[in-house]
Amino acid sequence: MSKHKNYELLNLIGYGLSKFDNNFIKEFGFNTKTNFFNYFVEIGIVETGSVIKNRMVYLTLFFLKTEEKDGGKKEKLIFIENI
Repeated sequence: MSKHKNYELLNLIGYGLSKFDNNFIKEFGFNTKTNFFNYFVEIGIVETGSVIKNRMVYLTLFFLKTEEKDGGKKEKLIFIENI
């Protein structure tokens, strides 16, 4: 399987979305993720917004940490400061 032609850009966008979530899209003047995703479709970076969403979901896995709390497991976001 070959890399997307905008592979590096998609990784950066996915990283920003995974780490900063809605604060990331607000920095670009968008109120919703859907509008943010559709913008990249409009300018020709991706064919569908799901390409951006999938990259975000994939990279979110690097920010999840499972810990036990009160006898149950709870996932929480952690931030990787030195990447």
